[in-house]
Amino acid sequence: MVAIPRGGIILAEMIAKKLGCQLDVLISRKIMSEFNKEFAIGAVIPDGEYFVNNGFVQLFQVSSDYLNKEIEFHRKEINRRLLLFRGKVSYEREFDEKVILLVDDGMATGATIIASAKWIKNNFKCK
Repeated sequence: MVAIPRGGIILAEMIAKKLGCQLDVLISRKIMSEFNKEFAIGAVIPDGEYFVNNGFVQLFQVSSDYLNKEIEFHRKEINRRLLLFRGKVSYEREFDEKVILLVDDGMATGATIIASAKWIKNNFKCK
């Protein structure tokens, strides 16, 4: 069971208890629209890579300067949170050869769960 903080942890913990499985967290951070801080246009994932919805970037005319600043801020924040929640900044091979159930508490634009799922798929040999 892998939870996306913050709200995903609460939901994932309940599911993990019911299923009797281990719980881990995957830190990803929303990249918010420059003009609407509640609207995610993408997400940054643990290795510093990011997913951006190009349609939203064009629609909201997001500047590359804004995008680059947001990505850099979230890269630092992810490392801080990895140390806080996991005690280390790397995932090594923790998800290899496992069935992964990725849990978030909502998916308004889907940015964090899309970025997280792609990251897991591209970096681990999951079942």
